[in-house]
Amino acid sequence: MFTQQLMTYLEQCFTMPVLPATVLMLLIIAYSFLVLLGALDFELFDVDIDVDADADLDAISSAGFVTLKFLNLADVPIMVWLSIYGIVWWLLSVTLWFWMDSTPADANAGLLVIRNVAISVIATKFLTNPLGKVFAKPPSFKPQDLIGKECEITTHVATNEVGQARFRTDAAPLLLNVRMTEGELSKGEAAVIVDYDPDVKVHYIESMAGPP
Repeated sequence: MFTQQLMTYLEQCFTMPVLPATVLMLLIIAYSFLVLLGALDFELFDVDIDVDADADLDAISSAGFVTLKFLNLADVPIMVWLSIYGIVWWLLSVTLWFWMDSTPADANAGLLVIRNVAISVIATKFLTNPLGKVFAKPPSFKPQDLIGKECEITTHVATNEVGQARFRTDAAPLLLNVRMTEGELSKGEAAVIVDYDPDVKVHYIESMAGPP
């Protein structure tokens, strides 16, 4: 009895409009299995689709980029997004098949697939919203890019011989080795970065108020 029910269930999974979702799920399972075995890299299909804020959006198809951002494909690894989408699409397809779609395959099957795809895409967008922060790449800064920026002294005192300062970013702050060009500053005081020495990897700073 159980075997017969299982075979019936499996048969339905390979019936339109559930079949495309089942095929995708099998591919995702196979890919995950190969990743676990070390035969494939988890990030094999991931590409960097981040775009410079100053880029010409017309040249890179702004509509396409906005769509990727909307669906979180610009913020979440492709395989993570696709795995969530595959599960949602398959569960939705199976649920709707047994709930309301269980009729012999006909011309409506294609429309049912399109319906399930559309619903699954929107559902995946909302499910992946929280993952954007998890997979967000920390901003990268070249030392020279910080010249002219403000920082905050974190050591007891900063002089021309010793000191550290915090440079705030949208992610984790950067801790910099700093030296005063003249005078000294105490912990918590603000300073402006005026130069960088790549040989000793030290940023030179001055008081925000200017020389004493």
